[in-house]
Amino acid sequence: MKVIILQGVPGSGKSHYANEFVARTQAKSVVCSADDYFYQLGGGTKYAFDARQLGAAHGACFRKFIASVQEGVEVVVVDNTNTTVSEISPYVLGGEAYGYEVEIIRVLCDPEVAAARNTHKVPEKAIRAMADRIASCSCPPWWKVTTVQAG
Repeated sequence: MKVIILQGVPGSGKSHYANEFVARTQAKSVVCSADDYFYQLGGGTKYAFDARQLGAAHGACFRKFIASVQEGVEVVVVDNTNTTVSEISPYVLGGEAYGYEVEIIRVLCDPEVAAARNTHKVPEKAIRAMADRIASCSCPPWWKVTTVQAG
């Protein structure tokens, strides 16, 4: 059983990575994302971001994550920006508490490229700030962190 926590700026390719990983695996898998909440606000097909709802979105994502690991889903992927250790930690601890192997996949991408292709219209300045937080994110040495370069 494995938890994969994606870390990357909007437009870096996290969701693409998650979807490709899930498609390749033969295991029962679930993707948990705060974005799902905003699609629900938009009726399921339209993305309706509302910054006032970020807390609720992340709460819903974490509840889905906990329900998935409690259920014993074989592969649980967390598809959020996860720019800091404090954002990643609950997922690491939750996964480990339920006996999962946990891996953080850091999806790197040039901020200018990410800004041009992110579907949520996050401005380049904000993406650069997130990229800086990720670059300075010092995960504990016992956490497994793998870096991949997005196109």
